[in-house]
Amino acid sequence: SKAIKAGDWVLTQGTGGAGLAVIQFAAAAVATIVSIILSNKKAKTLKELSASYIINY
Repeated sequence: SKAIKAGDWVLTQGTGGAGLAVIQFAAAAVATIVSIILSNKKAKTLKELSASYIINY
């Protein structure tokens, strides 16, 4: 397995428990976080958790 480190890019899909946990780990590692969501309902939460980019598709 590979640990997330500073400078890495992390892609998450959705805002379930696993996705939010990954965002928190990636933010702690100072990684760039790209989150893909279906609606803007959770965009504020993702920004608060340090998502660098949010893509609503």
